[in-house]
Amino acid sequence: MAERMTVVIAPEGGQENLTVEDAMRQVLSVFELLSYSTTESQQEVVWRLVEAKTNSPPFSVTAEARSIVPGINIDHIAKIQKKEFTNSLSEFRQGKAPEKWSDYQAQTIVKDLFERLTHGVNTQIFVDSNNSPILLTGEDAIIAENNLADYLVPEESKTKPQMGSIEGILCAVTTYYNKPAIVIKERKSGEEITCTISDELSAMVMDKATFDDVWKHRRVVVRGLITYGKVGHVKSVSANILSLREERSITIEEIRDRNFTNNLSAIDYLNKLREGQLG
Repeated sequence: MAERMTVVIAPEGGQENLTVEDAMRQVLSVFELLSYSTTESQQEVVWRLVEAKTNSPPFSVTAEARSIVPGINIDHIAKIQKKEFTNSLSEFRQGKAPEKWSDYQAQTIVKDLFERLTHGVNTQIFVDSNNSPILLTGEDAIIAENNLADYLVPEESKTKPQMGSIEGILCAVTTYYNKPAIVIKERKSGEEITCTISDELSAMVMDKATFDDVWKHRRVVVRGLITYGKVGHVKSVSANILSLREERSITIEEIRDRNFTNNLSAIDYLNKLREGQLG
């Protein structure tokens, strides 16, 4: 079975005290932090909505790890993401600064998540079915408040350029202040970011990239000097490394399992599955 994770919002005083904004944003913050991973293959994983409930408990969401590229088993990668998330959350609750959540965007998400706990938005996180859920309450928010001063990037550092990398899809090839540039739609924020490139790098791009890469929204990773806006979002990148993610078509024969139903007809297989006779 594919890897899943469930987030349950259990507000103090009952559901009538829960706002739509707090409930939705709290769940989103948890899954955004889950995506922060040092795994090289993290870009192959997307967490798809499986179930959402508004009855008892008041609000819960279950998501399942799926592969962006057909035919690739990403269960191992999803398990690593969940382990890193659990470890980072544990470190933060103990007053430590998690390495995986070191950039400004992650820090902002953490800050918002713990601040909502002060609104009585108690949060349960079921990382897997074999262990007890992680429970976050207002007491955790008090601990977090004491740690945030040392954890968050200082105000004067928010716009300071830093070396780093971003990932997204290629949207356009253009110029920026008469310099060669590309525009990519950043994966986490969904914002379009202009990346200027050197003459040497532009020669490489011309050699390896085509108009088809833009039209088909080819995935790219750009590394260089990142300039941030006043609220900490990525404003632009002066790139010195650019890599295009290789993709290939998967044939039906590569993923077809002729023994999937164990010689049962499709109707018999579905009937047994509904009756719970199949594992």
